[in-house]
Amino acid sequence: MNYHFKRTKGHKMDTQTLAILITIGAFFVVLLGTILTLFLWNRSESQSDTRRTLDLIEAIKNEMKDFHGRLCAIEERSVQNKLKR
Repeated sequence: MNYHFKRTKGHKMDTQTLAILITIGAFFVVLLGTILTLFLWNRSESQSDTRRTLDLIEAIKNEMKDFHGRLCAIEERSVQNKLKR
């Protein structure tokens, strides 16, 4: 028996298989791009929220100091009024 095999250089892909592979590759590129974009957006929003929170904490601290100062002034006036009597 004499078998003759065709010699081919490489594997030829038909156009349908190539189109499917390109579509799958494009899908993964778009998916990774979307995930990366959402990750970066979420990170920037998180940093913005952190800055806002720190600003609110600073404002609360300043208000506490101001309230303490007013409370001390009221107490001092109260003591002076008692001493005058």
